[in-house]
Amino acid sequence: MTNGEKLKELRLEKGIGLREAGRKSGLGYAYIYRLETNDRKNPTIPTINKLAKGLGVSALEIAKIYGLEV
Repeated sequence: MTNGEKLKELRLEKGIGLREAGRKSGLGYAYIYRLETNDRKNPTIPTINKLAKGLGVSALEIAKIYGLEV
C-alpha cells in the first residue's frame, strides 16, 4: 500500500470527504487528492500538521505514514 493510499484510507475511516478535509485543514482539496494519488509524495512538516488537524489525528500519525520518525 502506498503512502497516498494509507492517507486516503485514514481519511475514509474518519468519514471525511476531500472537500471537508481541505476546509478543516486549510489545504486545498486538490492538493490532498494529489497526496492520496502519490502525485505529491513528500509533504512538509507544516502540511503534515495541517493534515492532522483536518483529519482529527496527531501529526505523528501522519508523519508515520510518510516514514518520518520523531
